[in-house]
This record gives sequence, C-alpha cells and structure tokens, in this order.
Amino acid sequence: MATELLGARPLPLIGATVCALLVPAATAGAWRSVFASRGVRLGVGEAWGCYGIGSVANTFLPGRAGDALRIELFSRRLRAHRRRWLACGVSVSVVLAQSVVFGCVLGVGAALGALPIWTIAPLLVLPAVTWGLGRFALRARRSDRVACLAAAATLTPLAWVRLLGWVAASALARLLVVVAVFDSLSIPHPAAYVFAALSGLAVGTSLTPAPGGAGLAAATMSVALVHAGVSGPAAVAASVSFHAVETAAGLLFGASGWLLLRVTGLRAGARSRSAAGTAASWVRAGSRTSARAVLARG
Repeated sequence: MATELLGARPLPLIGATVCALLVPAATAGAWRSVFASRGVRLGVGEAWGCYGIGSVANTFLPGRAGDALRIELFSRRLRAHRRRWLACGVSVSVVLAQSVVFGCVLGVGAALGALPIWTIAPLLVLPAVTWGLGRFALRARRSDRVACLAAAATLTPLAWVRLLGWVAASALARLLVVVAVFDSLSIPHPAAYVFAALSGLAVGTSLTPAPGGAGLAAATMSVALVHAGVSGPAAVAASVSFHAVETAAGLLFGASGWLLLRVTGLRAGARSRSAAGTAASWVRAGSRTSARAVLARG
C-alpha cells in the first residue's frame, strides 16, 4: 500500500479535492432549495455555514451527530413557526432525494453488470414508502408539526426537480472524486470499479457509529474493490486516499462555512445596531419637535 500511495500522481488528487468540495456545496444547495420551496429564504453563506459545520462535527463526533447539529443550526436561521420541525422535514426530504439518486447511480452499475440488481431495490422503495406515509399523515391529521415533518410530501414536482438536480450534482461530484483517486493511483479502467467502490462506501457509512467512519467505511470500500477485481494493496490505497481527500475537503468546507456565518452574523449585528440607532434618532427628533410644539402652544 505504501508503494501505491507514494507513487500517486498529484494532479488527479488536486482534481479529486476540488470535486470533493463540490459534494457538500451541492448538498447545501439542496437544503436551501427545499427551504425556498417552503417559502423560507436563506442566503448562500447561511446554507454553506450550517451544512459545513455539520460536516466538521461528523468528522469528530460519533453517531452522525453532525446531522442533528445541522438541523439545529438551520432552525436557528429561521423565523418560521415550528422551525425545528421544519428543519427536520427538510433533512428528511434531502435524505430521500439522496436515496433516489444513489439508487439510480447503482442502477447504472447493475445495468453494466457491476452490481446485482437487488441492491437498488431498498434505495428506491424506502423513499416511495416514506413519501406515501407522509401523504397519509397529512390527510389523517393536518397539523403544523405533521406539515413540517412531512415536507417531502408537500413539495411540488418543480421543487422535486430542483432538489433532485442539486443532489444529482453532489452525487456526480463524488463519483468524479472516486474516478480521480483511482486515476492518481494508476488503477486500470477506473470507471469500471466506481460503482463497487460507492456501494461499499455506503455500507460502511451506514453501519458505523464512530466519528468520521473510524476506518470502517474505508475498509468496506476496500473489500468491495477487491471483490470487484482490484488488487489488495491498490484497493486499500484507493480507500485511504479517498477517505483523506473527502475528510480534508469536509474540514475545509466547514471551516470556511463557519467563517461565513461569523462574517454574516457580524454584518447583521451591525445592520441591526445601525437600524436601532436610526430609529432612536428619529424618536428623539420627534420628541423634540413635539416638545417645541407644546411650548409654542403654551
């Protein structure tokens, strides 16, 4: 493995890092798209920061705690009623869209003979069942909490197109990361092993409660690649390289997002203080004018 890592070409790794930054950026755009469909406007910097800080938290905290942190951060940017319920509903909508898109990606792999056809069934059935339950819940009990939590069932077809477009862009960027990593290690025919790598990575990510995957996602990715025909050392090197690139991109995206939230928060505070000062000056001017008018009448 050390030989493969030391012999990796830097240019494809740079391309992989750029694509890895696009993965959380597009997913943050998906969150923002769902909020916009519900009539809630969020700035690009706000979505970037809230999603990015969650990515950093997932790197260091166990049990995907960063997902809960994202919900809390997004909810604090809202003025809507039942804001935490709405943020939960948006999160569910994005997850369902990710499942559909990932199922389509694996469907391409199954059509090419790289994966068994049964692997795509849960990824497409689960979103359909969840959407159906949401529609049923909305008809059975129309309340604010249910309407927020079942946000996916209230999206229009156009809103779904926008959401799936953002999620598809994120999935495509991640696919390109895998291809670029394989190319940097000179693995022959990298596109042939991409679907096996992604499926193994998905299994490891869903099973591990440890921070940042703690190596289990890389291990399942390695096993999937070896099963697909990649040599053991090359498979391990590819998994380690992918995990390193994705972790570095997530940290960079999260740090820049935190900085954006700080800057926008300071600007918002300055604007509010300026507005408060202007209002106070108008109140003082009005009171002085009223006082002069009373004295004049006296």
